[in-house]
Amino acid sequence: MADLWLGRSPFGRDLWSPHGLGPWHNRDVPDTIVLRLTPKEATAVQRLRAGLRKRSLSVTPQRIIVLVTFLRMTGPVTIDQVCKAADAKWPRIGRSTTWRTLELLTELRMARRSGTSLFRYRRI
Repeated sequence: MADLWLGRSPFGRDLWSPHGLGPWHNRDVPDTIVLRLTPKEATAVQRLRAGLRKRSLSVTPQRIIVLVTFLRMTGPVTIDQVCKAADAKWPRIGRSTTWRTLELLTELRMARRSGTSLFRYRRI
């Protein structure tokens, strides 16, 4: 098992505030989260990071959480199911982020659409 530490962007902090919380700080989102990854999950995270960098996209905690959440689910899942499960780890992960991440996983051949449904995904 490997630990993956995910943190918020430092731009959300304001140094003059006594608690380091600026006016834009979202108190619903944790500053740091630790995910315990299996070796397969750690490899998948590395593949996602490589795919994001290749496309000049940001590696964000939200995308990594969507990936890990998706990998831990069984059977074909919908975007809403993944979004709801990921929201338990990191509040306010949007449907668009979930959908784009699952589409990227499809391009990276880490997921595929299930049957004739455009919005159900399955692990490969």
